[in-house]
Amino acid sequence: CSAENCSEETHITAFTVHVSAEEHFHFVSQCCQGKECSNTSDALDPPLKNVSSNAECPACYESNGTSCRGKPWKCYEEEQCVFLVAELKNDIESKSLVLKGCSN
Repeated sequence: CSAENCSEETHITAFTVHVSAEEHFHFVSQCCQGKECSNTSDALDPPLKNVSSNAECPACYESNGTSCRGKPWKCYEEEQCVFLVAELKNDIESKSLVLKGCSN
């Protein structure tokens, strides 16, 4: 998000990656400029339908790695397989998170 590609209207994108019945990672990206930035949001995905889809994906996560070995996970309806690498950086340190699983 930067001033060049972000309007004054706040735009929120949210998604969840499921790696097991008990574990999921929720991501929210909010692009804003000016006063709108003081109103952050914890937007949540709608509840999942219990019906499973035909998609089955490798599912796993690893901190500070480049890959992980996934166990098969049956996706919920309207989900698909994802492979995501998130880099978290600040002035002091850099961390990464590798995720494989099902996401909307």
